[in-house]
Amino acid sequence: MNDRRAGSASSAADVVLIVFILMTLFVNAIAIVGLYVGRQTRSKLLTGLVAMYVDHQVDKYYDRSLLSSYGTRYLLFGAVIIVLAVTSLAVPLVIRLL
Repeated sequence: MNDRRAGSASSAADVVLIVFILMTLFVNAIAIVGLYVGRQTRSKLLTGLVAMYVDHQVDKYYDRSLLSSYGTRYLLFGAVIIVLAVTSLAVPLVIRLL
C-alpha cells in the first residue's frame, strides 16, 4: 500500500511539474511578444518624431544613435527574460531528477 501512495505522490508531482513548465513557457512567451510589440511601436513613434524634427529643422537636437540604443535595450530585456525562464525551468527539473 505504501508503494501505491508513493507512485500516486510521484505522479502528482510530475503533473504539477508539467503544469509549472507549461505556465512558465506561456508567461515568458507573452513577455517576449510584449517586448517585441513594444519595440516595434517605439520604433514607429521615434521615426515619426525624427521626421517631425527634420520638418521643423530641429533635428540637430536629437541624437539619432538613440534609435539603435533603444533596440539594444529591448534585446537585453529579452535576454533577461530568457535567462530567467531557463533558470525557472532548470531548477525544478534538477530537483525532480535528483
